[in-house]
Amino acid sequence: MEIAKQFTFEAGHILPNHQGKCRRLHGHSYRMEVAVGVPDNHRVYGSGSPLEGMVMDFGDLKEVVKRLVVDPWDHHFLARGDEKILKQLDPNSDDVLLVGVRTTAENLAAVAAMVVYNALRIPGSYVRVSLNETQDSRAIAVAPGCGIWLSQYR
Repeated sequence: MEIAKQFTFEAGHILPNHQGKCRRLHGHSYRMEVAVGVPDNHRVYGSGSPLEGMVMDFGDLKEVVKRLVVDPWDHHFLARGDEKILKQLDPNSDDVLLVGVRTTAENLAAVAAMVVYNALRIPGSYVRVSLNETQDSRAIAVAPGCGIWLSQYR
């Protein structure tokens, strides 16, 4: 059983080691779907609970995703921190958000999945993030398990 909400945000980034055009400074109108699921035989909220029969409340999911991912990332330059272009930006500006990983769609989806999963802490659950950086290109990550290398997000 799974519930999902969709979100949008705008962000810039650069992939300095990439051989294609993404090595240039650019941005995307990201579309992100965040799903929370539990096994079909798992009841998160039992009889008598205000959330009886729900994985979780849609409004609660929206609040967590907006607070921890969408609002911080929206209209920012997302960076790992070692990009040469950062030397040209105002160090006192809040335009740059260091996310600690190379800002590929795959890595951003994994970071979002881990951040949301760790915030929700629903026993037996998983979080699936599908992140579109264009209309027909997306990356999907599932937490837990979307990468041991994301240890700083645990």
